[in-house]
Amino acid sequence: HRAIEKIGMDPYEFFMKKHVIKFGDKRIFYGAEQICKCEPIKNAAAKAAEEFGWKEKWKGWGKPTKVNGTKIRAVGFGWGGIPAANMESFTAIVTLSHNNMIILTPGIVSYGSGQRENIRKLVAEVLNVPYDAIICPPPDTDAQPYWSWCTANCCNFALGNAVVRAAEDAKRKLFERAAPKLGVKPEDLENKDFTVYVRDNPEKKLSWKEAIGGGLSIVGTGDNIANWNIVTYMVGFVEIELDTETGKIDIVNYIQATDAGRIISPLDAYQQLYNAVQQDIALREAYIIDKATGRILNPNHIEFKCRSVGDLPPFKAIITETPVPDGPFGAKGLGECVGLFLPQAVYMACLLYTSDAADELDGVDLGGRRI
Repeated sequence: HRAIEKIGMDPYEFFMKKHVIKFGDKRIFYGAEQICKCEPIKNAAAKAAEEFGWKEKWKGWGKPTKVNGTKIRAVGFGWGGIPAANMESFTAIVTLSHNNMIILTPGIVSYGSGQRENIRKLVAEVLNVPYDAIICPPPDTDAQPYWSWCTANCCNFALGNAVVRAAEDAKRKLFERAAPKLGVKPEDLENKDFTVYVRDNPEKKLSWKEAIGGGLSIVGTGDNIANWNIVTYMVGFVEIELDTETGKIDIVNYIQATDAGRIISPLDAYQQLYNAVQQDIALREAYIIDKATGRILNPNHIEFKCRSVGDLPPFKAIITETPVPDGPFGAKGLGECVGLFLPQAVYMACLLYTSDAADELDGVDLGGRRI
């Protein structure tokens, strides 16, 4: 922020011209050069800026948006990203049974963001069967592929790719087994609701039991090899009201945006962004340390303050969809970096009430919080 201030440039314009990562850009991630294989943020950032009214509210460095006595309105912009969408290698197994049972064994836990539900949707889409037909047993390291430790947004992309490839492999084997019985080639077949039929002659068909064989199953496998070329990015615009007499800071407007590639589960996707508001790591979540003893003075969730529903500021989440060529149905996922931008956006807004105050605020405690 200080560097952008020195050249007198609008921080949002700086980001869009100089910092935003685009499809095909080369970056160094984790010690190796990677080529970005997605369009991380440009469209989402532009929509969020328009929705927020950045051009109207941004008055320049050291110039607040509005002053009313001791209360000052100011705006800030922040961004953050991580190349974690394909940070894990996965193997998935999809088993088709003659009795219309489909078992998906990817070895992943469910931790609140719809991971297991999303991959069931992917299998249902590939096989053209009802979602409820997909069984995803609880993870068991004694009976399933590598059980991922990962709770990052790579589940949609990396695990999703492995799951889609496993389902496609199972579908290919199903058609290979059904084709001789129908007197056609495997590529002439389609499947819907546990029935294999000839594409150009739908009346010529077999049930899965007839196609697979009584008592038999078909097993499909799929892999995803990790790399760091799929980037998840978040941007955010925040408007704060700062009381210069008390140091109290209130967020009065807050817009966060990202590009998900393709949304697999809308509710889960938006809840990821809403969770960042509830956490509010810029103003609420903070450990208070006793400098004399080094002890944490708020070691529980009663004193370690998080916003309640009634405390949430006005907020909007914007998610654009720019399908990723290498992703499962174009998806890449989101999350993990949802809170990265908020501290810097609030910090920037605090710096805007005067240039002199910007120097004084650097590292100063306002209302119990260092900024």
